[in-house]
Amino acid sequence: MEKDVPNLGLAMYQPIDEGAYSTVAINLTHYGDLHTTADGFELWTSPHFRSNALGNALQYISFQLFGNNFYGMRMPSVFCAISIFILLALSIRNLNHLLGENQKKYRVALLVILAYLCVDFIFLTASRQFEPSIFRCFFTLLTFYIFLRQRHSNRMRYFWLAFLSVSSIFFVYLSNFFVLVIGLAICIVLILRRDRKKWMYAFLFYCLGAAAALFLAELYYRIVWNTTAVQNLFDAFSTFAQIQDYTIITQNVSPLLFLKNIVAFFTSNIFFYNPLLLILTLWALIVNIRILLNEKNLEYAFIIGAILGLLLQTTFSEDYIMRKSIVIFPLLFINIMLAFYKTESFRQMLQHKKNIVTHMLFALFSVVVILILWKAFRVRFDVYAADFSTPDLNILILSSIIQCSAGLLCLYCTFLKKTSIKKLGYIALAIALFGSFFINIYFSFSQVYCNQQYTEKQVAIDLGNAVQSNYVMGPYVYEYSLYNDIYPLVTTQLQKAEYAKSPLIQYYFDYAASSYEQHLNEQIFAESGYGFKLFRTFSRSFVQRGLDGTVGLYRKVPAQVNKP
Repeated sequence: MEKDVPNLGLAMYQPIDEGAYSTVAINLTHYGDLHTTADGFELWTSPHFRSNALGNALQYISFQLFGNNFYGMRMPSVFCAISIFILLALSIRNLNHLLGENQKKYRVALLVILAYLCVDFIFLTASRQFEPSIFRCFFTLLTFYIFLRQRHSNRMRYFWLAFLSVSSIFFVYLSNFFVLVIGLAICIVLILRRDRKKWMYAFLFYCLGAAAALFLAELYYRIVWNTTAVQNLFDAFSTFAQIQDYTIITQNVSPLLFLKNIVAFFTSNIFFYNPLLLILTLWALIVNIRILLNEKNLEYAFIIGAILGLLLQTTFSEDYIMRKSIVIFPLLFINIMLAFYKTESFRQMLQHKKNIVTHMLFALFSVVVILILWKAFRVRFDVYAADFSTPDLNILILSSIIQCSAGLLCLYCTFLKKTSIKKLGYIALAIALFGSFFINIYFSFSQVYCNQQYTEKQVAIDLGNAVQSNYVMGPYVYEYSLYNDIYPLVTTQLQKAEYAKSPLIQYYFDYAASSYEQHLNEQIFAESGYGFKLFRTFSRSFVQRGLDGTVGLYRKVPAQVNKP
């Protein structure tokens, strides 16, 4: 739990971001207040961090139970990951009884899925890092499970669907808007069923559920943050638009930019470390969309709506999808299981088509998969190659080739009638599964279990020894407020210059580079009469784009002392 996280290019998790996501819980733990310190300094919480209410509430409790350390910070993510494991098992078990007649092959598939979840490198990384994606993942899966369990109720099923969907936006994370597409997909299916009474009931209780969630959100934002839920939403989007590498398409729409964002979705981490999952996900979407059009099954509508909803959201807003695609990770396995139930009927449908058509479709499918995998590696090689070791890259390439070849061979065999070819398909599937398990076990052990680096923890300890019980300003100081008694202070840029005049403010924490010191003194504190000079650096093992992430402590000096 206290070990350093993998380099940026491997999983796209920033340890420094972890502190920022913990703003609410850390302020409550250190000051007992969300707005001001005992000395009158204003505490600033970014609008999108205010929406992480569920995670921060659990984290505050965790800090009280486990202390001011990485256990206190990260245990909520651990409990969330365990809950995801349990909910996924229960969901597929229910589906096996509902759609699979509890056949042995479906029970075996469930065991394989749960076994893989235990070794998946990206899921493991997410489960030991405090970041909202794991909570979004839990909430989305919880929504599906309740929707599945309430299938006999024409009222509460849609009430809970809307209530949990809207709640996930305002109480889990604001970028969870894709869940609304689930409701839209289900609404369209109900209309296509031409059951006017059931559709009206569904629409009415969906609106009631949404209204109830909005009412609670309005109370939360007015009472706690002195704003409205909608205003905080707009403020958050305004903040997002100013963040580097965050893309929101609102004008100058370019088809190439849309395509780039779509590709980013399929080249994200959950597929990069498991090309077999990419192949099966694309195949399952094709199968399930056909089944949905024919049977108008609401469980299929939910899963397809969730996957296509996140894809649609990513098309217009590329919100670090390389990391955040994990929010639908368990739903991808449910998507595959739903297709697995209908494999035989899909095979029979293909047999009615001309042989040349079937092979052309498969060839097109294969080309798409290969291009996606090529692009996934191209992104890592162009930007993050220095974050990987040479053995890591070699093993990744070899594993991807094995998974891609065996996975496509397995699907190809499902298009043919011969029993001998079907047996070859089972062998190919076993090889592909071995490749996916192997690469994730390798990275899980090399980057997590066998990793003996504790530099983030050591930076926090050393910072505490240098500062003692004093205030430290800076945008990244929250991550290093653990294991010590410092008073971390994150506030607005205008107030930084004002607070620098106070004798209580003597330290500033940021990256340790000459450009940062120059920026501090020329852009932030130029009008304060003071400057900040780097006097201590702290080394970290974390590497981002091949560069080390050394951080530093700056000490306040009179402005004239800081001049060259």
